[in-house]
Amino acid sequence: MSTFIPERLNPIDILREELLEELRDVEFKLGSLEEVILICTSETNLCLAKSFVQARGDLIVAIAKIENAILEKIAGQIERLQSELKASINSLNKELEKPENETRLLDALHHVTGIAARILLQV
Repeated sequence: MSTFIPERLNPIDILREELLEELRDVEFKLGSLEEVILICTSETNLCLAKSFVQARGDLIVAIAKIENAILEKIAGQIERLQSELKASINSLNKELEKPENETRLLDALHHVTGIAARILLQV
């Protein structure tokens, strides 16, 4: 069973993934930190609150567009392995619903990860 090996990604892919992870982390913080939520709902400075909400929305859209561009790049590989990937994801979801057997859960996870690695290696 193949597994995903990050070292096999080229440096550009690694950098892109690291930056996307940082962007996702910032996006999460912008929507969950209490101080940020207070800024967004501030009645004392509505202009600032509106600007902040708009800027946060712009960032969310930008992240989605970046992710879509990346997906378009690998669309052919995803399409070719789509049925196998869906079946593997369904199997993993079944194991996650009732995680009674750690070995089956780990095998299902490895299978999904292996297909993902095959998609990435062909880019």
